[in-house]
Amino acid sequence: MPTDYRAAHEEYGRRALEEGWALHCSQPNVTNAVTEMARAHLRNAAKILEVGCGANLDYDICLANMGKRPICVDFAMSFLRLAPNTPGSS
Repeated sequence: MPTDYRAAHEEYGRRALEEGWALHCSQPNVTNAVTEMARAHLRNAAKILEVGCGANLDYDICLANMGKRPICVDFAMSFLRLAPNTPGSS
Protein backbone atom coordinates (compact mmCIF):
# COMPACT_ATOMS: atom_id res chain seq x y z
CA MET A 1 0.00 0.00 0.00
CA PRO A 2 1.44 3.42 -0.91
CA THR A 3 2.49 5.67 1.93
CA ASP A 4 2.22 8.87 -0.10
CA TYR A 5 -1.56 9.03 -0.51
CA ARG A 6 -1.56 12.39 -2.23
CA ALA A 7 0.86 11.18 -4.90
CA ALA A 8 -1.20 8.00 -5.36
CA HIS A 9 -4.40 10.03 -5.79
CA GLU A 10 -2.70 12.43 -8.19
CA GLU A 11 -1.49 9.50 -10.28
CA TYR A 12 -4.93 7.85 -10.28
CA GLY A 13 -6.57 11.13 -11.30
CA ARG A 14 -3.94 11.77 -13.98
CA ARG A 15 -4.59 8.33 -15.48
CA ALA A 16 -8.34 8.94 -15.35
CA LEU A 17 -7.93 12.22 -17.23
CA GLU A 18 -5.63 10.68 -19.84
CA GLU A 19 -7.78 7.59 -20.39
CA GLY A 20 -11.20 9.24 -20.09
CA TRP A 21 -12.40 7.35 -17.04
CA ALA A 22 -15.50 8.48 -15.16
CA LEU A 23 -14.91 8.44 -11.42
CA HIS A 24 -17.84 8.12 -9.03
CA CYS A 25 -16.66 8.72 -5.50
CA SER A 26 -19.93 8.34 -3.58
CA GLN A 27 -22.77 5.88 -3.54
CA PRO A 28 -26.34 7.30 -3.57
CA ASN A 29 -26.99 6.16 0.00
CA VAL A 30 -23.95 8.13 1.22
CA THR A 31 -25.02 11.23 -0.71
CA ASN A 32 -28.51 10.92 0.78
CA ALA A 33 -27.08 10.58 4.31
CA VAL A 34 -24.89 13.68 3.89
CA THR A 35 -27.81 15.66 2.47
CA GLU A 36 -30.10 14.66 5.33
CA MET A 37 -27.41 15.52 7.88
CA ALA A 38 -27.01 18.96 6.28
CA ARG A 39 -30.77 19.53 6.36
CA ALA A 40 -30.94 18.59 10.03
CA HIS A 41 -27.86 20.38 11.33
CA LEU A 42 -26.92 23.16 8.92
CA ARG A 43 -30.18 25.02 8.43
CA ASN A 44 -28.64 28.43 9.15
CA ALA A 45 -25.41 27.91 7.21
CA ALA A 46 -25.09 29.85 3.98
CA LYS A 47 -21.71 28.34 3.01
CA ILE A 48 -20.46 24.81 3.61
CA LEU A 49 -16.85 23.72 3.23
CA GLU A 50 -16.45 20.24 1.79
CA VAL A 51 -12.95 18.93 2.32
CA GLY A 52 -12.06 15.98 0.10
CA CYS A 53 -14.71 16.51 -2.57
CA GLY A 54 -12.84 14.36 -5.08
CA ALA A 55 -13.95 14.19 -8.68
CA ASN A 56 -17.62 13.78 -7.90
CA LEU A 57 -19.69 16.72 -6.66
CA ASP A 58 -22.91 14.87 -5.77
CA TYR A 59 -22.97 16.25 -2.21
CA ASP A 60 -22.27 19.74 -3.41
CA ILE A 61 -24.97 19.73 -6.06
CA CYS A 62 -27.47 18.59 -3.40
CA LEU A 63 -26.26 21.33 -1.04
CA ALA A 64 -26.55 23.96 -3.79
CA ASN A 65 -30.08 22.76 -4.51
CA MET A 66 -30.82 23.41 -0.81
CA GLY A 67 -29.73 27.03 -1.25
CA LYS A 68 -26.28 26.52 0.27
CA ARG A 69 -22.99 27.64 -1.28
CA PRO A 70 -20.59 24.70 -1.20
CA ILE A 71 -16.88 25.46 -1.21
CA CYS A 72 -15.05 22.37 -2.45
CA VAL A 73 -11.41 21.48 -1.82
CA ASP A 74 -9.34 18.38 -2.42
CA PHE A 75 -5.64 17.66 -2.02
CA ALA A 76 -5.46 16.04 -5.48
CA MET A 77 -5.58 18.66 -8.24
CA SER A 78 -6.15 15.92 -10.80
CA PHE A 79 -9.40 14.98 -9.03
CA LEU A 80 -10.54 18.60 -9.09
CA ARG A 81 -9.85 18.66 -12.85
CA LEU A 82 -12.14 15.64 -13.19
CA ALA A 83 -15.00 17.35 -11.33
CA PRO A 84 -17.80 18.86 -13.44
CA ASN A 85 -17.57 22.61 -14.00
CA THR A 86 -21.31 23.18 -13.95
CA PRO A 87 -24.05 21.77 -11.69
CA GLY A 88 -25.77 18.72 -13.06
CA SER A 89 -23.00 17.82 -15.50
CA SER A 90 -21.55 14.92 -13.47
